Amino acid sequence: MIRDKLAAFWNDRNRLDLDPSKRLQQLMDIMYHTDEEQIWLKNSAYLILNVSSMSSDFNRKIFEEPLQECAFTPFNFKFQSNSGINRS
Repeated sequence: MIRDKLAAFWNDRNRLDLDPSKRLQQLMDIMYHTDEEQIWLKNSAYLILNVSSMSSDFNRKIFEEPLQECAFTPFNFKFQSNSGINRS
């Protein structure tokens, strides 16, 4: 599929850095154009997030137990919006 070939092309380590902040800078330098901003945003987000799949932690479980087996307790906190109105 063409999309997979394009993703493989851009994800090549010789083309884009594996450091997410450097990769973002490269994407802005190489791919960004105001006329194509919407498609750039979609593609650059994919290419930046794709770096996480190359991490050794990518397949590691986040939680030891499945969430359906966890005991959750309510947590109340005070919220203040930009308007200065306090909410509880």
